[in-house]
Amino acid sequence: MRQIKHITYSKLIRNNYQDLLKKTGYDDVNIKQISRAKTFYSQAMAEKSLEKRLNYINKALEIHPYFVSALNKRAHIYDELGKYKKALEDYNKAIKLAPWRASLYTSRSFALLMLGRYKEALKDLGIALSLNPEDKIAYNNRADVLKRLGNYEKAIENIKKALEIDSKFDLAWATLAEIKAHMGKEEFFNCLKKAIEFGFPLHKYYILDDIYNEFLTDSRFQQLFMISKEKNERFI
Repeated sequence: MRQIKHITYSKLIRNNYQDLLKKTGYDDVNIKQISRAKTFYSQAMAEKSLEKRLNYINKALEIHPYFVSALNKRAHIYDELGKYKKALEDYNKAIKLAPWRASLYTSRSFALLMLGRYKEALKDLGIALSLNPEDKIAYNNRADVLKRLGNYEKAIENIKKALEIDSKFDLAWATLAEIKAHMGKEEFFNCLKKAIEFGFPLHKYYILDDIYNEFLTDSRFQQLFMISKEKNERFI
């Protein structure tokens, strides 16, 4: 990239940024294509429907296959749809293009976790935290993996680190509730109540973990479920 420093801005414009694109590995994409891809990406971000959002993201990636943010966002959509293998493919592509982005490893760890590939998920989370020690989601995800491996003590250590970074982190409170479920109902409900207070959408995510099954008929859980649903629907 040193050679780029010696190219004038006017020359970059005259060459349609091809020198810069070539150096960054995008030499088969021109600046106009990138602009069109970003337009489709912006349209995707404005959509509430996952299907429509995915359609716009696909259009962006057809034009610009190296669009890291679009690959990451499409992977997130696949995660929401439960298509974790497809999500993993996009995360792999994105990481190959931008291996310095901590958030990509954190995101990929979720797909690996849902596929039961815990050791790989832990490896990704270690990389994410080495790149960004303030990544609260990485600490939460690592706690989730450790919880599933039965290492509750280490899981709680990681949740504490996530909550030190953000004491109102709803997902961390929810994960802590899932860990505490093995230690007693009262602690489970106290943490779950905190999670919902800070915005955790229980009504959407309780199906991702079998831990919730034993609480489904409990009136306290049903009440928190309805509070979560009403609270989140207000902001749709």
